[in-house]
Order: sequence, then structure tokens, then C-alpha cells
Amino acid sequence: MENKKERLTYLDVAKGIGILLVVIGHVYAFNRQIVDRFFVIWLYSFHMPLFFIISGMLIAYKDEKDIWKFVKKRIKGILIPYVFFSIFSIIVFAIVNDFNREVFVQNVKATICGVGIDTLWFLPALFFGEVIFFVLRNLLKNKYVICIISAIIYTLGNFMMKDYGLICLFLGRICIAVGFIMIGNYTMNLIRKRNMPWYGLIVIAILSVILSKINGLVDLNNLVFNNHILYLINSLIGTYLILEISKLIDIDEIMYWGRNTLIVMATHLNIIYILFNKILGIHSFGYVTGMIVFVLLLAVERIIIYVVNRYMPFLMGRKQKRGIKIWKNRCTLIW
Repeated sequence: MENKKERLTYLDVAKGIGILLVVIGHVYAFNRQIVDRFFVIWLYSFHMPLFFIISGMLIAYKDEKDIWKFVKKRIKGILIPYVFFSIFSIIVFAIVNDFNREVFVQNVKATICGVGIDTLWFLPALFFGEVIFFVLRNLLKNKYVICIISAIIYTLGNFMMKDYGLICLFLGRICIAVGFIMIGNYTMNLIRKRNMPWYGLIVIAILSVILSKINGLVDLNNLVFNNHILYLINSLIGTYLILEISKLIDIDEIMYWGRNTLIVMATHLNIIYILFNKILGIHSFGYVTGMIVFVLLLAVERIIIYVVNRYMPFLMGRKQKRGIKIWKNRCTLIW
């Protein structure tokens, strides 16, 4: 079993790289000429499966047994933030669209159905994907049976489409999540124990770029996979590449973003909508302006992360910590 420091080093780095790629991808998604270029196509080929696979790895790492305790923890850590950030997003959309009643109703409906607004779709998919896999893992015990059932669930997700309705979209994402979580769970030890040489990483990186270009732009949010086999292969290759790179670097800045992934995931598009679209009137970013926007986004995110963690931990399903400090015969309440 790996120690806590090791886990935080390479998994938090991997999440940090992943969330930075997500932000970059969404910045350039506003420019249709860039979104179809190889870089965006490449990062979209794996950046969301990466988080599901890491989730499965963490389930293996923690090795919890109590199903109800696990569910309660995930409600606090995933669903409570989903509710709070959804309310925030609904308010943002109301401001950006000058309170368009139709948009407001659609956002409320999407939130209640678990489909989510923008990037918030990820949280219900993660929650139910984790719970379903955790129940399978702790009730069935036999990993081969669990793998088969998870693979069947994943396959069902490949046949669901956004056009079939919100419920189908909601279920499809969960099915895909279960498959990737299972993969992460059962490859945890393999990934942890083996390190790939630098030339192997180069080969995998080239292969990842080529295969993602062949498959074209995919979007797990909208259940767009193109070639289903290539989508799975690209997801695994891209994720494995990021995990192996994460073992080679130990940068506090990247780990910082990895440890605050949920906040960044839930807020970065809202910053774009309010600051750049609404206030500055900029609706599309080129290569250079996109990188400037990316840096500015991270600067604003640092402020948001500090405020949420310091003053509003309830947004993340956490309680504010109280303490009593005695100094010069006086009791001071510390938050």
C-alpha cells in the first residue's frame, strides 16, 4: 500500500494537469476554428476520463468497506457542492442573459434532473458512478464478475445519445463513468509500481495525438464518441500518459490546482461568461488572447479558491473549524 505522500504527489499532480487542460480546452472552445485543431481534439480525447480513472484509483487506495459511510461522504463532497455551484451558475446565466425566463427554466430543470449546467454535469456522473461501482465492489467481491458487469454498464452508455432526452444523457454519462472508475480501481497497483522510460512516454504521446486526430473531436458531456473503440483506447492512453508524467514532476503549483479541482471545474466558465463575455464583450479567443485569458482565469480562481476554503467551506460540504485560543487571559474564537 502506498503512503499518503506518494498518493498526493502523483495523483494530485495528475488532477492538476487535468484541470488545467480542461480550462484551456474551454477557453478555446469559444473559437470554432481552434476547437477543431489537433491540440483541442487531443486533450478532449482523454481529459474527462482521466478524472473518472483517478477516482477509481482513489477508491482502491482508501479501500473502504462501509457502503453507507462512503455514500454519506460522497454526498457531502460531491452533491452538496453540486447544489451550491448550480445555484450560483443559474444566477450567472440570469445575469448574462438579462434574466431570460426560458434559459432560467432550462437551467433549473437540468440541475434537478442531474444533467447539470455546463461543467457541473461531471459531479452527478461522478457521484452515481462511484456509488454504483462501490456497491458492486463491496457486495460481489469477485473482481472478474465486477469487471464484466462494469463493462456491460459502460457498453450500454455507448448506445445512449443526447437526442434521446435528458434522462438518457444523464444515465449515459453515469454508465461511462462506471467503466472508467472500474479501470482505475483495478489498474491502481499496476500504474503505481511501474514507471515508463522517457522514450516510452514519447511514443505514447505521439500515438495519443495520432489516434485522437483519427477519431476526431469527442465530447463525453454530450455522449459524442465517434469510433467507440478508438475513444476508449485514446482515453486510456492519454490518461496513462498524464499519470506517468505526473510521477516525474513534483511541482507544488500543479498540486495546488489538483487539490482544488472541484472549485475550478465548477467556476471557470462562469468567470468567462461574466468577466470576458458580459463585461468586456469578448466572445472568442485566439491562440495568444486565449493564453492571456487562461492566465487571468487562474488568477481569479486563486481568489475564489481562497474565499471558498477560508470562509465558505460549506460550499464544499465541509464544516467551518472552530478553535479556542487563550491569549493574555482572554478566550478568542478562531475560525
